[in-house]
Amino acid sequence: MASLATAADMRERYDERRLGNLCSDTGTQVNPEDLAANSAITTCLSTATGRVKASLFRGNIYNETDLTNLTAESLEFVKDLVCVVAYYLLIRRKHVDMEDDMYKLAKQDYEEALKDLRTGEITLELEAQHNAGVVELDAIQRVEAPRWSLISDRSRGRMLPQRRTYDNR
Repeated sequence: MASLATAADMRERYDERRLGNLCSDTGTQVNPEDLAANSAITTCLSTATGRVKASLFRGNIYNETDLTNLTAESLEFVKDLVCVVAYYLLIRRKHVDMEDDMYKLAKQDYEEALKDLRTGEITLELEAQHNAGVVELDAIQRVEAPRWSLISDRSRGRMLPQRRTYDNR
């Protein structure tokens, strides 16, 4: 399964030089054009996709079909969440100082994003979620009631009192 975000999405959201340093194992910065083929960033994006999907699918709020039917804005939002998680994973991969402000901020963003998805605090733009709070009433019309053939209606007069209608008040 493909990731929900690509290295190009990461480059749009984060500094290319920082990403190049985080993806490098040799100490030399990875060229921004080579980030798409870098195994570190693709692995982090795949892992981040799995974590975001696990949060989305928890409680059966969303399914795989919902992810394919997202609007452009919601898809960008999901890509952003995947990039936040992948960025945290890239920072964690480099064994940076846990007290570093960049690490703390990335971890906080990552934890908040997944928590909001799990709890339903954040909802994606789907028609089913927009209409979830709209109540539809299917009321019985006065005209329909006499046409019913209920057992209680058929036994009226013999065992049960007659139904009060608008005609025989």
